[in-house]
Amino acid sequence: MWCDINLAFASEMSILERLLYEDNDIILVKALFNRYKERILILQNQTIPKKTILAIIGAGMMAFCGVLTETSMNVTFPTLMKQFSLSMSVVQWLSTGYLLLVSLTMATSAYIQRRYKIRSIFIFSGVSFIIGSFVCAMAPSFVVLLVGRLIQAIATGYAIPLLFAIILQ
Repeated sequence: MWCDINLAFASEMSILERLLYEDNDIILVKALFNRYKERILILQNQTIPKKTILAIIGAGMMAFCGVLTETSMNVTFPTLMKQFSLSMSVVQWLSTGYLLLVSLTMATSAYIQRRYKIRSIFIFSGVSFIIGSFVCAMAPSFVVLLVGRLIQAIATGYAIPLLFAIILQ
């Protein structure tokens, strides 16, 4: 019986401790809210300019197209192997080279963003993606197709970090 009383008392104490702990959390949250209430109100009253929204949508579409062309290329490997009479190990360089160049251009994007305006990078990225797509569509040989893919990779490598840069500005 004594053991049951101790367990009941211990469970009541743990409930009280939890309530006190939760009350402290509520007080802490209220203090933080009061501290940042002015900042929250300022953010609520701000509107995002239409230019910024359009830039985010455009950069997002470029990044999406880059990722889409990267993933859809793997499906075309058998067709490309027959078309150009190449082995799988050679055709895989389309994806490997693409991903390597995307990662290299992403690594240099911070330097490029400091040196050039975001608008210039945006235009360069869009134009180079279109040029790369055109080169890929008209490719008479595997080497030309690979060059077109690498041009697309440069565009995608700058478009993805550009999207985050536009959002964070």
